[in-house]
Amino acid sequence: ATSGSVLADEETIAGFAALMQIATIVTPNKPELEILPGRDEIADEDMFDAARVLAERHGVQVLAKGGHAGDETQVVDRIATPSGKLASFAHSRIETRHTHGTGCTFSSALATALGSGLGLSDAAGQAKRYISAAIAAADRLTVGSGHGPVHHFHFIKGTDR
Repeated sequence: ATSGSVLADEETIAGFAALMQIATIVTPNKPELEILPGRDEIADEDMFDAARVLAERHGVQVLAKGGHAGDETQVVDRIATPSGKLASFAHSRIETRHTHGTGCTFSSALATALGSGLGLSDAAGQAKRYISAAIAAADRLTVGSGHGPVHHFHFIKGTDR
């Protein structure tokens, strides 16, 4: 979780391994990328290698999300395929404390774009544009306190409540 809480025990992690065997793509963040391939901790520069290991081991494309890595100004997402192809794309980090739900929202947007027939690169770009806009608009929401959600309906006028 973004909060740093561990949300999965050993049995759950084993279940993820079984699901990765039948998935087309998985979207782990850095903490998940440390746990799933069985590593204790990885440096930012080792995210490609961890993603590649997961991709090869499970025959699945891995889009490693960079929100938990990188510096204060830039986020780098990395893609690894079972065949060994690697790609990355960088974007500016958006300054806000309202990032609750970014991973789930990005994964859902990616699945939607892939389901509409886009290739991985185009689908990832579309999903990244959507989540970036949702993060950028999150400060306009006036819900709760603390770390709030991204603004899922940023594109609809009158939804800033």
